[in-house]
Amino acid sequence: ASGSPDTIALAAHEAELASLREAAAAELLATRESSDVMLADAARRHGEALDAERKTHRAALEAAKTEASQALEALRAALEADAAAARQATQDKLAALEAAHRQELGDRDARAAAALAAARNEATGALDAAREEAWKALAATH
Repeated sequence: ASGSPDTIALAAHEAELASLREAAAAELLATRESSDVMLADAARRHGEALDAERKTHRAALEAAKTEASQALEALRAALEADAAAARQATQDKLAALEAAHRQELGDRDARAAAALAAARNEATGALDAAREEAWKALAATH
């Protein structure tokens, strides 16, 4: 019975089935290894892409920082120039006001000196006239 054709056929089928199982297991293992390699490769490429994106963002950030720094420097320079111009304009106005004030004081001094000279002349003339009247009156009494 152990050598009957059915038994031999069954054993052959079992052997073929075992061979198919081994082949399927080997194929499954190869597929898993291939999948693991593909996943590792995809993870590596994804990591490289993220690194490249980080580098791009970092470069863009550095460029933006540089641009902002240059803009701030230009603004600072413009503000300094505006402040210098405002200081100069204030100094010029102050100098003009001082000159006008000196001129006004000079004009007042000149008018006061002229009025004083006129008053002195008038007083001298009145004094001279009074003296002359006094001499005449004195001469008339003699």
